[in-house]
Amino acid sequence: MEEGEFEILIGASSADIRLKDTVYVESITENIELPDFRESTPVYYEIHRKNFQVEENEFITLYGRNLPNYPPRGTKPHTLNSSLEDIQGTMIGKLIGFMLRRGLKKHTGIKDESDPTYRMMWHFVYESPLRTIAMMGGDMVSIEMIEGVLKISNRRFFSGLFEILRSIHKNER
Repeated sequence: MEEGEFEILIGASSADIRLKDTVYVESITENIELPDFRESTPVYYEIHRKNFQVEENEFITLYGRNLPNYPPRGTKPHTLNSSLEDIQGTMIGKLIGFMLRRGLKKHTGIKDESDPTYRMMWHFVYESPLRTIAMMGGDMVSIEMIEGVLKISNRRFFSGLFEILRSIHKNER
């Protein structure tokens, strides 16, 4: 590890720092050769600057290799790793979002969507992979139901509807 002073910040968020202290770390390895990024990535030395922003090419230099090439969020085909946010542009996504918001309000007893607890819980559900909804859904939501929803969101309406109905029938036994 690099030797030197490090500032430790603890807070509810990056905008709400409640504790801070500086510690000095002594390296147990002598003569560590550290890369000098002053020319290739000057932003590395300006972390404390207000409105700090790292350009992608500078981050790649620090990271030491190219970034993985992931498809943009919300692109089709939707999969079990897609989130509710990803399928929100589809009719089935809007319907499920409405039902989940209503269920979350009923379950928590929170009526105000601006309530911090409600917002935290909603964003957890909204941004998590759809497979987690099935994992947390108990007897109410199965992986087969989610797969049916995904078929519908991927424009295979009848196949998806059949999957959901079959799953409901299976759960009723």
